[in-house]
Amino acid sequence: MIELDAVTKRYDGKTAVNELTLTVPDSAVMILLGPSGCGKTTTLKMINRLIEPTSGDIRIDGRSVFAMDPIELRRSIGYVIQETGLFPHYTVEGNIGVVPTLLGWDKARIRRRAAELLELVNLEPSVYLKRYPRELSGGERQRVGVARALAADPRILLMDEPFGAIDPINRRILQDFFLRLQSELKRTVVFVTHDIGEAVKLGDCIAIMREGHLVQVDDTHTLMEHPADAFVEDLLGSTRSTEQLLYYRAAHYADPDFTVMSPEELQAGRAHTDASIIILKDGDHIMGYVEKGQMISCDNIQGEACRLETVSANATLLEAVTILLQSGRKRAVVQDPDGTILGTISISMVAEVLGKVAR
Repeated sequence: MIELDAVTKRYDGKTAVNELTLTVPDSAVMILLGPSGCGKTTTLKMINRLIEPTSGDIRIDGRSVFAMDPIELRRSIGYVIQETGLFPHYTVEGNIGVVPTLLGWDKARIRRRAAELLELVNLEPSVYLKRYPRELSGGERQRVGVARALAADPRILLMDEPFGAIDPINRRILQDFFLRLQSELKRTVVFVTHDIGEAVKLGDCIAIMREGHLVQVDDTHTLMEHPADAFVEDLLGSTRSTEQLLYYRAAHYADPDFTVMSPEELQAGRAHTDASIIILKDGDHIMGYVEKGQMISCDNIQGEACRLETVSANATLLEAVTILLQSGRKRAVVQDPDGTILGTISISMVAEVLGKVAR
């Protein structure tokens, strides 16, 4: 989808980005990660020509961005920044409608689109359409910022530390919201962050930069297992076993030995099972689980089943442990954003992983 070919940017003789060559796959989330001043944001802004490169080429679907009108280019790409950059004198509807207005949409179409997008980002249109940014919380403003970026249905999103100014609890909520949104929309995303945990949780690929150079680009697990050099190793904390928990996704360690039954199916079958875990479901709702060999009364299945927490497949092991400790549960089910159950995870399983890392 996006190709950067030997892209360089210099300011007054100082090189901000040097000979950067990078390919962003279609429908993938590419994270640009690195310390402050490494060229992440400069690279992002060169894609939509907010900053013009000194040399090199950038192509979208094989077409050079320098063959496009820069204004039309920017209108075709969604752009989300820290603190969203909402216009304070515009309502939520007005902010979402900025690009559609420039594209000549009529007011009725803009309102319909704004309402659709507010529903998509879990904000009630009847409540939020006429509010102003000052009347929103930080998390709500970020959601409106994402809705605005999606207004003209772009295939590409550029996101520059969009959750960086949000408190830790709402930041995690927004990250989970972004993952659900991406699983549904499948946009091509370039996402700048300096937060390693966020990079691992959200990214399909991570490009690590240092002093304007691309050091390594890989998926998370490859980066962890095969860092290109000492800089990458130190950045990821891979020499410190407790920190390594931050960077492993729960999906890689979900125990797949389970079966799924409804209470009625369990009542009609055996009182215990040879499967490690039976996950009880009432339609799409997960009710709990039964451990291997656990005897359970057929007339009180729901009361005797162990309660089960859920964690995102993209969650880190540290997030999974935090959820289990806060809830007091022994086990959590690992789910894809679409609801697919990948397996279960427990504190003892995480402790085993940590032991291996330490050894």
